[in-house]
Amino acid sequence: MRRLLLAVAFLLTVLASESRAGYWVVRVLIQGSGGAGTPSVGEGPRPSGPGVGRSPRAGGSTTPQPVPMSPTGEAEAAAGDPSRSIVVVVRFTHPQFSKVTNPGRKLFYPAKKQPVGNKDNPYWNDQLKHEFGVTNFFSDNKSIELYTEYFGKPSRETTYQSEVEEKFTQWLAGQKKGQPNGELVYAAVLGALQHGMPAEAAKYADALLAAYKTTPDLFSPAAKKFAQTYATLQPKLAAPAAPSNEAVVWQAKLELQAAQARIKARGRYTLIYWQMGDTEAEHRLAQLNDNLKAFYIWHATRGIELPVPERSLLAIQVKSGALLRPLAVPTLDVPEKTYAVGSARGGELIRTPDGWRLIDGSFYSPEHDLLVLSPERWDRDTRTFRTQNQVTVYNDFSRDRLLEGLGPPLMPASGTAAPGAPTPGGPQGPRGGAGAQLPMPGGMAPENGHTPEEVARKQTLAMVERYLQNDVEIAGVSREGSTQLLYATGLLPRHVALPQWLRTGTSQVFTRPTGPVYTTTEDGKTTMTVALTTGYGRPNFVMQKHFKDMPGRKELTINPAQLLRNVLTDAYFHALSDGEELDAPPPPTRTEAATPLPATPGVGETGRPTVGPAGLDPATLKRQADERMADKAQATAWALCYYLIMEKPDGFRRYSDELKKLPRDLPLDEKTAVEVFARAFDIATGKDEAGKTTLDKFASDWVEWIGNTSPAGHDIQLRQPTEPLPNQTQPGGPVGGGERRP
Repeated sequence: MRRLLLAVAFLLTVLASESRAGYWVVRVLIQGSGGAGTPSVGEGPRPSGPGVGRSPRAGGSTTPQPVPMSPTGEAEAAAGDPSRSIVVVVRFTHPQFSKVTNPGRKLFYPAKKQPVGNKDNPYWNDQLKHEFGVTNFFSDNKSIELYTEYFGKPSRETTYQSEVEEKFTQWLAGQKKGQPNGELVYAAVLGALQHGMPAEAAKYADALLAAYKTTPDLFSPAAKKFAQTYATLQPKLAAPAAPSNEAVVWQAKLELQAAQARIKARGRYTLIYWQMGDTEAEHRLAQLNDNLKAFYIWHATRGIELPVPERSLLAIQVKSGALLRPLAVPTLDVPEKTYAVGSARGGELIRTPDGWRLIDGSFYSPEHDLLVLSPERWDRDTRTFRTQNQVTVYNDFSRDRLLEGLGPPLMPASGTAAPGAPTPGGPQGPRGGAGAQLPMPGGMAPENGHTPEEVARKQTLAMVERYLQNDVEIAGVSREGSTQLLYATGLLPRHVALPQWLRTGTSQVFTRPTGPVYTTTEDGKTTMTVALTTGYGRPNFVMQKHFKDMPGRKELTINPAQLLRNVLTDAYFHALSDGEELDAPPPPTRTEAATPLPATPGVGETGRPTVGPAGLDPATLKRQADERMADKAQATAWALCYYLIMEKPDGFRRYSDELKKLPRDLPLDEKTAVEVFARAFDIATGKDEAGKTTLDKFASDWVEWIGNTSPAGHDIQLRQPTEPLPNQTQPGGPVGGGERRP
């Protein structure tokens, strides 16, 4: 018996010490981004083009700006810029008590799916199963970095998403046993929304409503209120919308740009698309409908029943981001940009009749009630990454096949190591086991074949690109798709010149943003802020990071009332348009100006610092000011809208009703802008208004509430490319074939 107890204790200790689920943060450095002599993705041609750039600034975070252009019109690369990178968060789990770990040591190719002519099929230490397939993961800590800080989070057995799924599983088990717990299914609904699981949120909400109709006493008052609100919404959301005649009209308008454009309707949406298959069209329609349901269900959890439009909402899917501008300018009559600044993670912010609009992957036109979607972001780093992949990764195998964990034949290298002999990847070499191959000089493949390291690198880059595509699609649908819903439900009035803070801020509230945000302190240490999950009702981690950091850097007024007035009167957007800076930080001292910045990332979502003295170049100072203004305008707009939607929903609806009373398409002057807001939120603007709150009190409550919100992002300190990974015996050795990380 004692031996049995000791064995059980040992097993529990092993299980407790081994993480079985969590998140990996993978960072791919783009050309020239790792400093002098540091390799980056791609071998061979290094294309570049117009895009967004970053000027250096220590101690802050900003949004990207247009990069300097060479005489040939090509974007100039920033030498030694490690913040030129693509970052994705990879979630993984594996079944509890399974003997096979994930990630784990497995044969490089499945034994029965080896490519024709394959001469080698070694074991690979970090084969990873993920939501898009199987990848033999590779990291050299130079061009591809792996951060494992959130491996085993939130617990060694679960991810945030799997914890939500487990709540629903427990609910079903309780039902089967005749002991249902209503709070479990309601918690599953809320968790699915919070962690970006819109399809599951709808499924769980339907299950809750079915149970509520038969046994309402199972539920708390909050869950009952949700069920009562959702009961009238559910049949409307489930029914297909009435066809929209506008789809045929737009199909004809697009003939010059989209020959043989097709129309497909599903649920509440109609999609016009071309140069893409029906499967991809169905995928985009599913994303749109899932986002719509999550939008309505989230409001229902707050007791708000929004009207459901009778006719189908219209969206256009372009094949490439290159088609966004031709579609925006001549077809939709959107004027050329009057002032270009970087948007979140690239793209442009352009001036349109209804204010500033993002053109970085998707956009919505209120004038035409038309949503335009792109499958990709159109900033320089993304284009460079995708082009390099086309040249160096998919030159002999497609992305889909690489995502299946497959690839070209492997050939043995010219030299092998004895079993267990040390090599640069760790004690057992890049692959481990008997006959571990020695890496070829310079990472080159052996003659007439490919090394496992080379193929693993291709698979890893294919995985990163697939995750990036998914992130961009979700960001576009959540931001611009939700903006379309804000207008469709009447939360934003049509045919009124909306304050720009309202138009921008509401969009950012419902955005599931991509990242990361880079922040560099005065001592040169750089962190990247990422979100492990994004969802509905959570703070926009990008905007939250900017807003919370600005006052400490003296880039934003610390007077709440003045801050509120600046937002309400669009002062930050006006300054952005005029090329001025409001709430400018103190100028750098002579000493600071003469101190070179280290070759580490600047700040912002796609920071692009240049290495050299800060503060000496007027053009650099101007770009820094423009970056700060872009951040201030968007972050302050988000902060106010998030507070109003979360804490003052009734006042927010009254504010929308007040705006509807204004003359059509007539811009608000500053006095009217403040007075309309004050009427909606019962704020005193004069001396003799007893019973009303003061503007100072309202502003202080807002800033305090935002300051107390828990951070939605997670900070990770960047390593220098030469630093070894955890548990890696030799610096710079490839991960995947080497020792297993935690």
